Amino acid sequence: MSPDHRALTTVPSPSRTRTRILLYVLAFIAVAFWGASFAATKIALDQLFPTTLVFLRTSIGILVLATVALATRSFRVRLTIPWVQLLILGFLGVAFHQWVQAQGLQSTSATDTGWIIATIPIFVALLGWRFLGERMHPVRITGIVFGAFGVIVVISDGQVLGFFQGLVDQLGNAYILLSAINWAVFTVVSKRWLFAGPSIDARMGSDEGSSFRYMIQAMLRLMIMGWILMIPWVVGQAPINALKTLSSSALGALIFLGVACSGLAYIFWYAALTRLEATETSALLYLEPLVTQAVAWSCLGEPLTLGIVIGGCVILLGVWMVGRK
Repeated sequence: MSPDHRALTTVPSPSRTRTRILLYVLAFIAVAFWGASFAATKIALDQLFPTTLVFLRTSIGILVLATVALATRSFRVRLTIPWVQLLILGFLGVAFHQWVQAQGLQSTSATDTGWIIATIPIFVALLGWRFLGERMHPVRITGIVFGAFGVIVVISDGQVLGFFQGLVDQLGNAYILLSAINWAVFTVVSKRWLFAGPSIDARMGSDEGSSFRYMIQAMLRLMIMGWILMIPWVVGQAPINALKTLSSSALGALIFLGVACSGLAYIFWYAALTRLEATETSALLYLEPLVTQAVAWSCLGEPLTLGIVIGGCVILLGVWMVGRK
């Protein structure tokens, strides 16, 4: 889910350790927000249509990113990305991705969603092999098989044969799996269009502040493009009027999704990513389903079964094998 670009290593030596710890903390907070987002989405979906929820969540996220962009003077950094590319990325990474997840969460659990989403690195590896020329060694292939089997174990709660017999009833999980594949496509495309190539240094600037401002502005414009594409979806749904009838729990979930997940999480994530290597930062994403499980158990009462534990361990093993060099 994270762009791959060269890490900046100009942190002064005396404060280097403290700075790295802070960056890891920020990255973990972002992962924790995203892990909790599935439970919050289920709470909000009790009173909002999926399209309305996604539109309102993105609107709040844009306000947060725009505030940070203004405060950091990010608009002074020249962005040379073609608007057509931003439009495509906005559709893949914002409009379509969030809509598919919201659709899936109407009929599947937050726990299953978190573990299925954990397979994103596997799909990134497959797409990277096919379109970016990345090497596919035997250990990586084995990891892909393990990850796929782990997803089946989680979804079926350990009843693998029952899973194949009941595929017709797996529509919600199919939506979530589609969102994982879609995010992998978004990741590979964004690597090529936003954060790769010989001009990346010229785009982002040579200092840490310029790289962060570039990230903020790129994400803000990308999110605005996705928001524009959502407008036809919510015609006739009166998103603003829907806010008046929300319960306190649904309103709190919506605010959390917009401020924390669509706003602050991206800021914290990219603040870490501009100073740490992409590989070490992305490794924290493996903790996301654990956060999802904890929140779903405590807030939604979703059970932690042996099948979920075994399937989750198999998924993590598969993802680790895929990530090995």
